Amino acid sequence: EEMEEEEEEDDDDNGDAEEEKIEGRPIDRVYASRFGTSCIVFKDWDCTLNQTNIEGNNNKYYIIQILKDGSQYYVWNRWGRVGEDGQTKRHGPFDFEAAKKNFEKKFNDKTKNKWANRKNFVTHTKKYTLIKMQAQVKKSPKKKPAPKKKSSSKAKSELHPKLQDLMEYIYFEATGQLQKSLNCSITEDGIETPLGVLSAEQVSIGSNVLENALNKFKAGASNSTLKELSNEYYTAVPHKFGRVRPPVLNDLTLFTKEFELLELMKDMVEVSDKSKEESGGGSVLASHDVDKQYESLSNKIEYVEPDSEEFEKVKDEIYQSQERSHGKQVVEVVNVYSVCRAEERKRFTKRVKNHRMLYHGSRIANWVGLLSRGILLPKVVVSLGVHRTDGGWLGSGIYFGEADTASYYAGKGHKGTSFMLMANVALGKMKDMKKITYGLKEPPKGFDSCHGVKGSEFADDEYCVYKDDRQYMAYLVELKRKGGGYVS
Repeated sequence: EEMEEEEEEDDDDNGDAEEEKIEGRPIDRVYASRFGTSCIVFKDWDCTLNQTNIEGNNNKYYIIQILKDGSQYYVWNRWGRVGEDGQTKRHGPFDFEAAKKNFEKKFNDKTKNKWANRKNFVTHTKKYTLIKMQAQVKKSPKKKPAPKKKSSSKAKSELHPKLQDLMEYIYFEATGQLQKSLNCSITEDGIETPLGVLSAEQVSIGSNVLENALNKFKAGASNSTLKELSNEYYTAVPHKFGRVRPPVLNDLTLFTKEFELLELMKDMVEVSDKSKEESGGGSVLASHDVDKQYESLSNKIEYVEPDSEEFEKVKDEIYQSQERSHGKQVVEVVNVYSVCRAEERKRFTKRVKNHRMLYHGSRIANWVGLLSRGILLPKVVVSLGVHRTDGGWLGSGIYFGEADTASYYAGKGHKGTSFMLMANVALGKMKDMKKITYGLKEPPKGFDSCHGVKGSEFADDEYCVYKDDRQYMAYLVELKRKGGGYVS
């Protein structure tokens, strides 16, 4: 991948800036496996660099750390292709000034930036980019992946057994999809990729790059431009491609896949960071404590008993919805949970009338995120659970449908079931639309929502609202779809 080159003397003056000591930075796992864990990363002398170049089939990283062992210092380098352990070199032992000089020179050689000026980092062609993974951890650097077996904490929980099952189910699916897509492990520090613990800042950087690439693609950019933007994106969000050349982002399917991955990453990082901050301990993602998983959602969720009047009411609503739609009963209700996000109920409009119970399906991996943050107006529009990079058939809004349609877009999990939300939606005065209309950011003047009419250019009834305060989630329905037919 890259040979360690002979170093030349560097006369750069990095100044005397001294930063606060940051305790607990993890030493590189490969170093720990070879030399043990007696060293610590000294202060914040630790960086992860990444570079993707599709033309040269490069998808590589470079790690530099100053490690302190008693009164001695070492500079540790590891480099190679993303997803592989790569090559290593340990420089030293040094005194601190010599270690500092070695570190700063390597950083400058690889990035063409000065370490002391890293807050104003500039990416240069054919040089590495500084990746902003999480720097601080609250636990020991000895991280253990989350166990696959169920924890005994379930027996101690006061949650309803069905609610405990729900927590285990949705967290298992979310973390599993993340590990499958991103080549990461779930540890007490959070989502650990081959290049470090994923941070919200890095996900945001990746999202901005991908959105820019999508806009250029839609504007008809050349393949060479898209190749450069793809390089920038894969550098910001490291992927494991093995020895296969990274794909150029020049297809809506690829953009959709990457936006879905970023949404999942963002949701899970936020839940993980929140749980660590509130508990002062490890990430809830690595815990099988169902109570902590439940608390991290900040959502009042209760199991609805199947012999209750409330359960029958929900079941009848779903029946009537399917009758209104295509007249076929394809949804088999397995479990029902009432859902109440205080924030949604508080902001729900009192002005707009014509409230209806409508449905929203989504991939099985999305439910930790959806239940923790609600359904938001997305940058890449979600229509009945599917990301639409074309802006959505009724523009940029929140989409709902009838139960049979929403269930079709509800991805199936390892238990053979899927989920959809039953939401209370304030439709107000609806504008019936018979033609697909891209680019809408609000309903036509005098209307509160748009309705894509079944049987026109719309195969199913679609309902779109354009403000967050026009809907709130009321029930989460676990279901089986008769005859299959899931889209994902």
